[in-house]
Amino acid sequence: MLDAGEPVEGVDFALDTTGSADALRTAVYSTSPGGVTGIIGAPPFGTDVSLGIDEMLTLGRTVRGIVEDESVPAVFIPRLIELWRQGRFAVEAMMKSYDFDQLDEAARDAEDGRVVKSVVKMA
Repeated sequence: MLDAGEPVEGVDFALDTTGSADALRTAVYSTSPGGVTGIIGAPPFGTDVSLGIDEMLTLGRTVRGIVEDESVPAVFIPRLIELWRQGRFAVEAMMKSYDFDQLDEAARDAEDGRVVKSVVKMA
């Protein structure tokens, strides 16, 4: 928690993609006054996150859930492809391929955060 009179610095935006309550809390507390934290990661249903309401109110921080259908695919996907072509979007580093008989391992790795996106090959 903050001490009275302690200067507050941080980022304007933070993004949690992990689904971890601890990582989300860290993301929120890394924002500056008026900062916004977006949540993309999906923790198990029923997961609670404790945040200090005083810090949220006095610093004007926002936490916002983000869902896929908020993007405009005709704009978003070409932009991602262009970033990938420029070497600025390392999609390969976020994915791991699994054979179909490794389905359980793929699910465990995604759940445990060892991989961002498990890709299961059907053939």
